[in-house]
Amino acid sequence: MHRLGISVYPEKSSKEEIYNYLTSASHYGFTRIFTCLLSVTKSADEMMQDFTEFMNQAHRLGFEVAVDTNPEVFKKLNASYNNLEPFARMGVDILRLDGSFGTAQDIEITHNPYHIKIEFNGSVDQGAGLMIEHGANREQMTICHNFYPERYSGLDWDLFNKLHKHWKSYNLTTAAFVSSNAVNTHGPWNVFCGLPTVEIMRGLPIDLQARYYLATGLVDDIIIGNAFATEEELKALAQKNGIANPNMIFVG
Repeated sequence: MHRLGISVYPEKSSKEEIYNYLTSASHYGFTRIFTCLLSVTKSADEMMQDFTEFMNQAHRLGFEVAVDTNPEVFKKLNASYNNLEPFARMGVDILRLDGSFGTAQDIEITHNPYHIKIEFNGSVDQGAGLMIEHGANREQMTICHNFYPERYSGLDWDLFNKLHKHWKSYNLTTAAFVSSNAVNTHGPWNVFCGLPTVEIMRGLPIDLQARYYLATGLVDDIIIGNAFATEEELKALAQKNGIANPNMIFVG
C-alpha cells in the first residue's frame, strides 16, 4: 500500500501556515511528514519545545513524522546512538540518519527500546543489507532517498531503480521524493529548481512524477520534498494518481 507524504520545515514558516498545510494534506489522505533538524539554528531547549509542539500537532492529524538528523544534531540534543530518549520525548517516529555512527553502532540503534524507526539513505549504499545480515532489526529499519535542489544533480532513473531493487530485496519499506512546482517553495533552504529525487522528474506535473514511481512497483511512500505544495497538487496526487486505490493509477 502506497502512502503519501509532505515535507514541513517549522523554522521556515509560521505556525498558522504549517497547521493549515497539515490540515489540508490530512484531508487528502496524506499520512507521512518529512522534516529536518540539520538546518535548525535554535538552542537545544528551543528546538525541543518547538518540535515537540509540532510533533503533537502532526500526530493529532494522523501523521507519522520522520526527522533528518546527523551526529551533530545528536550531540546538540545530548543524544547518542544508544540513547534516543531526547527524540522519544520529542515524539519522533522515524530518525533519518544523514551520516553514520559506524556499522556496529548503526546496528545497535535499530534495536532502540523506544521503537523509533531508523531510516537510511536510499540514494547511496550505507550498508543496510550488511547490517541486516549482522543482526540489525529489520522491523525498525526503513529507506528514504535524498532530494536534490540543483538542476542536473538528481539521480539517474536507471540508477534509482537499481538501488530500489536492492532495498526491496531485503523487504525494506522505501520512500522517494517528488517536487511541487508551486512558486516560492522552500526546503531546509530556499529552493528554486524543486526537490525531486530523480532528475528527469524535475519540472514535470506532480501527478506524473508519482506515476513514474508507481509504475516501478517498488516505491512504497511518495513524499513532496518542498513546501508548500498547492491544494491542486495535493488533490492531484491523492485522486488522479489513485494512491488510495492502486487499481486506478492509470485512469485519467
